[in-house]
Amino acid sequence: MNNIDRAAQVLMRHWGVAQIDGIPDDETECCAQALADAGLLAPTLPQPNLEHADYTDFGDVWIEHDEPQRIYIEMMPPSLSAQEAEALGLVLLAAAQHAKEQA
Repeated sequence: MNNIDRAAQVLMRHWGVAQIDGIPDDETECCAQALADAGLLAPTLPQPNLEHADYTDFGDVWIEHDEPQRIYIEMMPPSLSAQEAEALGLVLLAAAQHAKEQA
């Protein structure tokens, strides 16, 4: 579930809007999307790959299980585009939150 879906659910609970099978109605979905479009919702963070025995993988960023508070970063190019920098920032935030949860 992404942050727009979560925002729609919060709006439904706050407004007491009825839902069908947990699905937000059109009004709450539109409000949540409008909040996201205005930059008022945090982007949904990438999910880790938990298939490795020794580390948790976020692509070019990983956390070794024997050092759960250390976040490792694959060598990056000396410059990044704005989109690449934003993606790296989200991955680093996701890794930091995961590391804190595992501590």
